Amino acid sequence: MTRSLRYLRHFTAGSLFFSVLVVVALSPTPATVVACAVAGVLYVRALYARPGSWVLRLLPVGLICAVIATAQNPEQIWPVVGVPASVAAAVMAATNWPRPPIAGTGLAVAGVTVAVSTGDWPTALVATGATLLCVLALMAQFWVWEVAVRLDGERARDAIYAVDQERQRFAADLHDIQGHNLQAIVLKSELAARLMTTDPERAAAEMRAVEELARDALRDTRSVAHGYREVSLDTEITNAVGLLQAGGVRCHTDLASYGEMPAETSRLLALLVREATTNMLRHSAATRAGITLAHIDAKVELRVRNDRPLEGRIHDGQGLAGLEERFAAAGGKLRWTGGVDHFEVEAVLPR
Repeated sequence: MTRSLRYLRHFTAGSLFFSVLVVVALSPTPATVVACAVAGVLYVRALYARPGSWVLRLLPVGLICAVIATAQNPEQIWPVVGVPASVAAAVMAATNWPRPPIAGTGLAVAGVTVAVSTGDWPTALVATGATLLCVLALMAQFWVWEVAVRLDGERARDAIYAVDQERQRFAADLHDIQGHNLQAIVLKSELAARLMTTDPERAAAEMRAVEELARDALRDTRSVAHGYREVSLDTEITNAVGLLQAGGVRCHTDLASYGEMPAETSRLLALLVREATTNMLRHSAATRAGITLAHIDAKVELRVRNDRPLEGRIHDGQGLAGLEERFAAAGGKLRWTGGVDHFEVEAVLPR
């Protein structure tokens, strides 16, 4: 769970408990205290406790206490309204039961209690309407929490999906390259085996072809593994922004008009953008990110920065370390720095 989501949960719990305390303060009777305590337990279950059925045993007690509490002093409308509203909202939040019947029960408790106790139907209607407003106000706080949890779950799933798509792309590239080469090697090897006794020279030529195919396959495999295949810096930046936004990360780009640059420079920068984006999705709970590309004298500088790296993951493993060696071989440098609130990758290459 992200830090902001934990803060929202604490804020929601505080707001709900404050509402319960207001009800107790308005009508400090034993029955009201018990009913509001039950509501508080249900709110705890809804926001903090693991799913379980033991809390549901308290629901009949809560409903009985709600009826008793509303009959304590029907001349004061807010205690009459607050107790059934708090309990009904708590039941709606803590269970998967259909919510309209639960809300209707709370409204009926308030309206019928006032009508029976006072015989004043207009006041009973006012109490019913006020109960409805209280239930909606309480549930609105919990609905905000539910929406935030769903969005956080979707963001995590988007990040997993992005990584999975990258893996599938890599597998497809490897299959396309190696499938053809290996099939050709198998066929030529079979042909050379058949020609070994009848035409040794042609068999030798076929084996030399097999050797060349094997070298090509090895070179292509290394190209895929190390990202040497053609990649576009513009495309990688566009893809990075799209993936980050799909994962709920606001990404700001500041791209200089870099024009032409050596193919190897562009390729290395594109690979860095891809690697930094993957790390961001997998090893952070980022909400903001930035990609900056600028010229400094005869060099081009790329920065990728994000907030909120996950604890214990501010340092990268083999991905950036492997790129660091390749940047050094190309006459540039790559470094990354991290803290509890940020992670930044900086690369410099000759233009």
